[in-house]
Amino acid sequence: MFSDIELKLTMDFIFWIIAIPMIISSLMVVLSTNLFRSALFLIFSFITVALIFILLRAEFLAIIEILVYVGAISVLIIFAILMTKNIDTGSPSNSFNKSSIIFSILIFVVLFFVFSVTEWNTIENIDSTNSISPSNLENIKDIYSNSIPYLAKLLLTDFMLAFELASVLLMAALIGGLYLIKGDDSDNE
Repeated sequence: MFSDIELKLTMDFIFWIIAIPMIISSLMVVLSTNLFRSALFLIFSFITVALIFILLRAEFLAIIEILVYVGAISVLIIFAILMTKNIDTGSPSNSFNKSSIIFSILIFVVLFFVFSVTEWNTIENIDSTNSISPSNLENIKDIYSNSIPYLAKLLLTDFMLAFELASVLLMAALIGGLYLIKGDDSDNE
């Protein structure tokens, strides 16, 4: 239906349609003075990151992004904002503005250099190497094309203990957050 060039151009176009609102919403998270609106922009930013994961054919990561970050973390942040007194006043500014901007630009330059110099291994590069047997190449392509059942199998067999420990840690964080919101009984008197 589409040639390779048309498909790549379409994917590039879709990427930029998703990336531009993601960059704008990420900037609005930082630049917005209203804390609640900043949290809403953060949710939108998480959703656009999930869309980028879908473009990269990492559907499992996209689902995790939606479930964990949008469904849990963002709701917890909004819940904490709504339980906070005086959200309109915001936090006072500090003297780290200039140094944080310089540090951010330095990190951006270093990351840009690292990403531009790194030779990324992709499925197309695997085809050109002779060190992988054809049966292993098919297994690698099968894992990349069908990653959700493979990751689910790993989570429920080899990494079951880590998966359960992560759920206990998240539950402890939730209970701790509720305890902090409730506060001491002496505060209510």
